[in-house]
Amino acid sequence: MNNIMNKTHAFVLCLLMATMSLAGCVGNEDDNVDKTITELDDWNVHYAASATDLPNCDGDTIGRLYYVEDVNQFQVCKAGGWDIITIRGNNGANGQDGLSGVDGMDGEDGTSILITAVPSISCSNGGNTFNIGPDVNQNGFLESAEFVMSIDVCNGADGSDGQDGEQGPMGFNGTDGQDGEQGPMGFNGTDGQDGEQGPMGFNGTDGQDGVDGYSSLILTTNEPAGNNCANAGIKIETGIDFNRDGNLNASEIDTVQYICGYQSNSSNSYSPNPNIMLTTVEDLSPSVECNDGERIVSHGLDNGEQGGISSNGILETGEIDHSTKYCKNYEFVISQLANVTISIDNNDMIIYNNDWYFSAYNYTTGNELWKFSSGDFSLVADINAGTGSSSPSNFIIFNNELYFSANDGIHGHELWKHNSSSTSMVYDLAQGFHNGMYSYHGNSVALYDNKLFFIGRNSSTNWDDGRLSYYDGNNPPTILPGGGNRAGTLTNFDDGLYYAAENGSYDLVLWKYDINNQSEVVVNDIEISQDYDGGNHMLVFDNELYFSASDGTHGHELMKLVINNQTGNASAVLLSDISPSYGSYPKNFASFNNQLYFQANDGTHGYELWRYNGSTASMVADINQGYLDGTNSSNLVVFENNLFFSGSINGTHTVTLYAYDGINEPVDITNGDYRPENKYINNNEMIFVSYNYLSGNSINSMAKSTSQTISWIL
Repeated sequence: MNNIMNKTHAFVLCLLMATMSLAGCVGNEDDNVDKTITELDDWNVHYAASATDLPNCDGDTIGRLYYVEDVNQFQVCKAGGWDIITIRGNNGANGQDGLSGVDGMDGEDGTSILITAVPSISCSNGGNTFNIGPDVNQNGFLESAEFVMSIDVCNGADGSDGQDGEQGPMGFNGTDGQDGEQGPMGFNGTDGQDGEQGPMGFNGTDGQDGVDGYSSLILTTNEPAGNNCANAGIKIETGIDFNRDGNLNASEIDTVQYICGYQSNSSNSYSPNPNIMLTTVEDLSPSVECNDGERIVSHGLDNGEQGGISSNGILETGEIDHSTKYCKNYEFVISQLANVTISIDNNDMIIYNNDWYFSAYNYTTGNELWKFSSGDFSLVADINAGTGSSSPSNFIIFNNELYFSANDGIHGHELWKHNSSSTSMVYDLAQGFHNGMYSYHGNSVALYDNKLFFIGRNSSTNWDDGRLSYYDGNNPPTILPGGGNRAGTLTNFDDGLYYAAENGSYDLVLWKYDINNQSEVVVNDIEISQDYDGGNHMLVFDNELYFSASDGTHGHELMKLVINNQTGNASAVLLSDISPSYGSYPKNFASFNNQLYFQANDGTHGYELWRYNGSTASMVADINQGYLDGTNSSNLVVFENNLFFSGSINGTHTVTLYAYDGINEPVDITNGDYRPENKYINNNEMIFVSYNYLSGNSINSMAKSTSQTISWIL
């Protein structure tokens, strides 16, 4: 019934639409127009279930009206084909919302689907098994009874290695890591084949003195003219002093010789005679055999043999009958002064009032000021009370007092001083907890113009802009306003204090504080090397200033400052391009045997010992062969005619102490038993802190010991 009513309604609507479409043709026509009325003899509404059921729109169906049920539309066949007739008018205004209905009852809770992952036991290359199922008991865990499916996701087999890429450039060696603890001693391995004979080591410790031997005595007297010497001469008697009375008795005489033609007199005159015995003494420089020097004593008659001149009073080479070589050797003996129960910062130590001062750490006081005196360690001052650390550094002696940088936990790093009675802060430059004293690179304190210069800042400068500052011992410290930021590497040279600092960029350039006009000026805008590893990149040698820098064309290399005496202009001159590709970064300069020594990396051998002789730079020795470093960042020290430095044993990273005499290859004198860093000279001994496998940390003294003189006939 409803279906019939719907179709009836559709028919009425269709009829109305059709009538409205003909309204323009019925009324309001021009009476003069010829009217031709075509009577539609077939205007019934036809039915189609869908648009695909419509017949072809052609001459037989043109004008027919169809109702298409699946889209609830009327379509009419026109000359252009089937056309949809729109019978819906404009939308009416929305009606007022009805009242909300009553909420329905809550539906039952759904069942969660859970997934767990466990390592797969089926995958040959490893992987995970994913278990999936509903949480039927709703306890939040997927139990085995709830598994619906399990899926293995396995790792794929490793692909074959790709082709190696090209060798990249060698990077700079990183800083050596801290040595690990000594592991347990392993079993002795099979002895390897004997290596080549190494260089001669230093003499061992002297054995117990033997029983004193008998002395040889020589007695000379004038011999009158006679059977032994026709024209007089000298009688020489030799023998052993068996009774130890210091006199050559008749029973002790072994040999008697005569030198005729010469007699001792009050004027020690010389009478020319080819039978006179002459003696020469020649002192020679140290050698491999005689590292402390040697002396050759030669004897012969003044007879002019082998091209010599007879009776001239000079012992010539051809006249020498025999020579005796007297050889002196020395060795370096290391003595342990004390075991160390605190951790010493041996990068900064100083002697003050005959005691060693330094920064050291323990668990109860933190890093504080300590000293070593008469074989004992003692805490000087707990500046940052309790377990906090004041970290003292930059030690220097000024006006008979010890000055340094420290942080008491309240004022930041500031200038402090210590004397025999007290330890106190000099001045709170930066006010409050900010740092008023800095250490960026190289030497950060120096004495110049009767003032203590340091790197400082106050509350009016940026927090990290340490500048050249000074303290005169009485007035508050002065911060110089125009000296560049992040200053350091303070070096006294010529008529000023030279240093490196930024000049509006992050590069360090060379500055100078001139005492004459009390101002700071840029000497040269060349880029000075930054030595954050603690090495010294600037040194006055042979009245010239040497340093490591880059001129923009070459990397950081060895250079020196050249000043034009007429114009006053200064320029940096490249002395040697040791590593053309990367820069060799020379550091830790030292003067030894009238040559400049330093550490450098040529890009092939790692950091090794180099020297500059005034014209060329050359590597002294490839101590750790290949690209490994043979020297570390600690200082070079001249002691007892040797240059000492810390370096690695060949093929390892084990640190040991080397001595170089300027002639022979550097010698390892500690064999890796000690691991010294910075070294300090005090009178006739060298002090260093080291680590020993057997005794742990220790402070040590090294002194030169001279052995007995030995001799042999040449």
